[in-house]
Amino acid sequence: SYSPLEPHDFSFNHPSGMCSTCEGLGLTQDFDLDKIIDPKLSIAEDCCLIAGSYNTVKWKNIYNNLGSLYDFDIHTPWKDLPVKAQNQYLYGNRKKWTKMRFVHPVKKTSWTEYIKWRGVISEAKKRYNEAKSDVYRNKMLKLMHETICPDCNGSRIKPYPAATQLGWKTIHELTSMTIEELHSFFQKLKLSPFEEMVGHDLI
Repeated sequence: SYSPLEPHDFSFNHPSGMCSTCEGLGLTQDFDLDKIIDPKLSIAEDCCLIAGSYNTVKWKNIYNNLGSLYDFDIHTPWKDLPVKAQNQYLYGNRKKWTKMRFVHPVKKTSWTEYIKWRGVISEAKKRYNEAKSDVYRNKMLKLMHETICPDCNGSRIKPYPAATQLGWKTIHELTSMTIEELHSFFQKLKLSPFEEMVGHDLI
């Protein structure tokens, strides 16, 4: 169930209203695949510039598990991988946990890990957001481009308040209109007494 909406829920400057992904900006920085992927290399050959290296215990195990779980060969050049395999590597899945079997390359011991797998892009963004070094952040920025936030679609607020409608239009749709379009919309708008009471402050 949802709690009643308050005025601050519609503000992209307020913590309870702003989209948590873009922090109320409506835009995010996303990695440019053409800049971070070498299509001739495979995952095992570290085809992705921003991904954890296959030559480490953690990432070798994760990539091997992804190949086994989603039926693709991590030694296949990127350009020849199925799109589903590429997406699983880049963007992960929505599962709460992905069960993986890890093996130590030297000790040969094995154990089970439960990984929240959201893909190498998500991992790289996390490192970027947590980075203290301006040199590192500037280096990463050169591999990125600005794009509309995928979670709020540019509305800048959370999904719940963003779904609120006035005359079958969301607030984001209304604020995207020209002055002429808005004038025409409000001239034709007909509300019930209850709807007028609810929408009074906005109107």
